Amino acid sequence: MLSIYSYKLPFKAPFKTAVGTFTARAGLLICYEEKKQYFWGEAAPLPGFSAETVDEINVQIHAQKSSVKSFLSASFDLNSLNRFIQSTFGAPSLQFALSCLGLDLLSHREKCTIGDLFGVESTPQVLVNDVIGHTEPAIWNTVISDSINSGFTCIKIKAIYPFDELAQKLRGIYRNHPNITYRLDANRSWPKDQSARINDWISSLPVEYIEEPFSENEEYLLTGSENPFPFPIALDESIHNPLYLEAALKQPRQIVILKPAFLGNLCDWLGTIQTYRSSFSNIVVTTALETAIGRTAIAGLAGLIGCRNRSHGLNTGKLFRDDLFPVSEIRGGRIDLPLQDLKSISPKHLNTEYIFLSDF
Repeated sequence: MLSIYSYKLPFKAPFKTAVGTFTARAGLLICYEEKKQYFWGEAAPLPGFSAETVDEINVQIHAQKSSVKSFLSASFDLNSLNRFIQSTFGAPSLQFALSCLGLDLLSHREKCTIGDLFGVESTPQVLVNDVIGHTEPAIWNTVISDSINSGFTCIKIKAIYPFDELAQKLRGIYRNHPNITYRLDANRSWPKDQSARINDWISSLPVEYIEEPFSENEEYLLTGSENPFPFPIALDESIHNPLYLEAALKQPRQIVILKPAFLGNLCDWLGTIQTYRSSFSNIVVTTALETAIGRTAIAGLAGLIGCRNRSHGLNTGKLFRDDLFPVSEIRGGRIDLPLQDLKSISPKHLNTEYIFLSDF
């Protein structure tokens, strides 16, 4: 049985991004039931970042619902799953959802883990960074101290230019907590001609890396242009398709931030990572604000292909007012894997206030 649900989860507070402010997250859930086991995929285009919309993928999945059900109910292997997804769907979010579902189903039938299918051993524990978004300056000290008291040692902070006042606050916090590190998310807001001034602000901070400082970040990816800062530059939004992923992976010291749902069919791009970065060094895995179902899959991927000694961006469930089901994910800045067995989560276990059967 194949079922499709739509969901709309409200945030606790309006969530600000570089492209707008959102009050809720919307997407589709795809569930395949086999012998009272449930296999899930989440397709959640992120407005402003994804080319497709929720309405568009809803039409696509319903148009192919019978072929998807027929494929999943038959015997298949890794190669045939890859070919089916690539030939049937173009939207990355749908490819990602169906590859997650299909791999979970295949590993269940084969009585192995998804890592076994790819010849990769998962780490039993994943480090996690906290995330602090656009926050009023008056409460910077409070929210960062709360993160540190919760056990996080790596904190990602939105650092939209100009941020000299924020930098000063961060220096003061660091003096009292010398074991923490910061990740500065510039959202492509830093003027390149102000690099010297920015260096004055950040040079004494424990910065692990800077995310997407300039609007011309794709030039960095393709040409390896000189970095004007004393800290590494990490590419996030620039990695928006498998070709750009391959280009970044070919530079071994380049920090690559992966949002799996943006890359599409993970049967395909996991092979690209193994080809060009089999050590998984400098690969950071992060969510794109998915529900507990999507985050569970992405946490598993972080354990498979994420850098073992870097923190990963998985602490986004805290942003929702409620989730689809209760899940205790992060303790002391870490996640123990496996996070959750989704096969035991039936549709009736989900929070019905936020999901709706999506049938035409």
